[in-house]
Parts: sequence; structure tokens; C-alpha cells
Amino acid sequence: MKLLSKLEVRNLFGGAIKINVPTKWRDVSLVRQVPDYQECYQDCTSDVSEKNTEIQGTGGCLIVEILTRENQVRDEDASLFFFQDLADANGGLVQVEYQAMWAVGRGEGDPSKLRMNDVIIPQLSKSITACSCVGIHSIDPLDHRNDLESGRAERVRVELCILRLDTEETDILISLSIPFANRKTDHMSVTEQEFKNENHHHSELFLNILRGFEIVDWDLFG
Repeated sequence: MKLLSKLEVRNLFGGAIKINVPTKWRDVSLVRQVPDYQECYQDCTSDVSEKNTEIQGTGGCLIVEILTRENQVRDEDASLFFFQDLADANGGLVQVEYQAMWAVGRGEGDPSKLRMNDVIIPQLSKSITACSCVGIHSIDPLDHRNDLESGRAERVRVELCILRLDTEETDILISLSIPFANRKTDHMSVTEQEFKNENHHHSELFLNILRGFEIVDWDLFG
């Protein structure tokens, strides 16, 4: 299954931020409490196949978090720091396949012109550094890393992008998690082969989500 989907612009944090979200993904806050510093959307879609069998969605989850800036973390280390921090919260091991650092947003000298490498977040009105990575989390604690690398553990593809806002003393963490296909279920998740076909880089879905990211009201950060 390719991770492509129709997207629509959603307002986050009372309209202070906008981002592209798959049209059929639901706002998790409608069914459970979500922290004030976080917005969460999840793929809970289902469809009926020609065999009248219900097919579940990807189980994917998109989270946007506004965090106090980690000043002790260098830009070049930020993506791995947050990737490991997320894994620690879930009690699993990690396997990082790709990481990058980007200059994004409009330069101060010419507000009408975007920076060279801004293709991932073209709507941002300030010039900042963004750090990203792609990797794999295990969703259960493991005794041996071999379990993760060999595929014996439940595995989740995780893509992260961290926007480092120096003046606002804020880190914005955008994460997309998609479980790998499990032969025990009918979930239409990403397969290992699709991951390899993308050369372990960001999926087109994640890039399209980031292309719609915009900070409308900078007063959100105080």
C-alpha cells in the first residue's frame, strides 16, 4: 500500500497553526483527552472489500507538539534526540535509517523569496532550522536488538520533523507513525518493501503534510 491520501488543511491550537491532514483521519481529542500542547490525528478508517470483508485503515497517527526548546541539544543532534525520547516513552528500541537538517522559511533579506531548501515547509514565514529523521520503533520492550532488526517484533515506521524556533524558545515536533504490515491482521499498513523502495527517506505523505504547515499567529508562543 502506498502512503498517499487526499489531504485537507486543519486548524491547530485554535487556528494559530495550519497543517495538511488526510481527509479521513479523525481528531483524537473528540474521543479522548489530549494534552493542551499537543494535537493528534489518527487513521481509523475502514472500508468493505469486494469480498464483503472489512478492511482497516493504516492505524497511522499524526502528532504535532509544542515543546519548550531543548537548548542543550545541538541542531545536528535534535532529530535523534527526539526520536530516542519518543521511543523511551513507548518502552521500545529504535533503528534510525535516515536523518537530515534543513534551512526552511523565508529569508529576512527578501520576505517574498523562500530559502533554497525550504521545499519541505514552504509556508513558514520565518527563517529557521528544521531537523528530520526516519526510522523504526518497536512497540514492545525487547531484550535483544536482533528482535527488532530481524522483524520478530511489532514494528512502526516513524518520521519526525523538529522546527527549532530560537527566538520563541520553542521546539515544534511533528511526527507521523505508521505500523508495518502485520500478517496477523488486515491492516492496510506500509510494507517493508515499500519502506525499502523509498530508500528509507521521508514518505510522500509526510512531505505533503509538511508542505501545508504554517504558523498563522506567532503570539501562540508568548
